[in-house]
Amino acid sequence: MIVSIPEAAQRLNVSVDTIRRQVRSGTLPANRDEKGQWWLDLSGDEQATTKAVDGDRMGLGVGTPLKRNERESLINALEDQVDDLKVRLDRSEKERREDAEKFRTERDHLLAMIERLASDKGA
Repeated sequence: MIVSIPEAAQRLNVSVDTIRRQVRSGTLPANRDEKGQWWLDLSGDEQATTKAVDGDRMGLGVGTPLKRNERESLINALEDQVDDLKVRLDRSEKERREDAEKFRTERDHLLAMIERLASDKGA
């Protein structure tokens, strides 16, 4: 059964981010179509896929040492997540700066209007 990432997450009872991490790390094989959407084939061995995904959740050193390839896969997934968070933080900071500049401009405009109204009343 060929499914999208959200559908795979729902079927495997994990988050969409978990599925994406698994696709990036190569734990879950997926293909991208011409529009850039990822598709996963869950028709083969869905239980093995579920175990692989759940194994990633437990792979943060909860008692079972990770194998070298699992460790590298986890490191790569974490590095990808850090990179994504950096991009989102930079975008958020840029938006905050733009909003602050708009606020200053609006404030200055309102103060000028108030000054004009006060000077018109005094005249």
